[in-house]
Amino acid sequence: DVDLGLVVVGQRDLLDRPDAPPADQDLVGLDELARVLEAQAVVALRAMHDTGVLSALLPEFERIECLVIRDFYHRYTVDEHTLVTIQTLEELRGSTDPIKKRYADLLAELEDPSLLYFSLLMHDVGKGVPGGGHVDGSLVLAEAAMRRIQLPQANRETVLFLIRAHLEMSEVMQSRDIFDPATATASSRSTSSTGAAVGRT
Repeated sequence: DVDLGLVVVGQRDLLDRPDAPPADQDLVGLDELARVLEAQAVVALRAMHDTGVLSALLPEFERIECLVIRDFYHRYTVDEHTLVTIQTLEELRGSTDPIKKRYADLLAELEDPSLLYFSLLMHDVGKGVPGGGHVDGSLVLAEAAMRRIQLPQANRETVLFLIRAHLEMSEVMQSRDIFDPATATASSRSTSSTGAAVGRT
């Protein structure tokens, strides 16, 4: 298991050194980051955010720190909105609520949940890019981050698919009858080209 305290303290100490590597150099191994995201995502990300480690590892995320978006969807700053989204996903694990359990079971089927967590972490970073749609900005920034941490190409495509489709999925959840079979059929057709997205076992 990854010791979160050692990861945060170690990375913080590294950043404080006079010879600290530049921001575009990966400070933590891909496997280690994936294990942190999968095992203790909310606690890890909040600790990393509070200590400045998160924005050092992923400078793309710094663009949305304390960023206020005044619309119906954002009760929080964009960075907090992102962390609350991940926290909501995390709370599904082990839930006994009948409705939540349906989604918890789907989450448990994922072959690599860290890809979903990473997608959520990056899905709104484009809101820190002036002009244009935020999804396009998020895709560009996510691609740069994934290239830097050397994420395998197949995993990059999954993350980009989820970011690209997140507004569509949000619209379905908020404005369509999710219990209507027609809704499920339409949604599945729109995602059929990436049927292995996030990789269900």
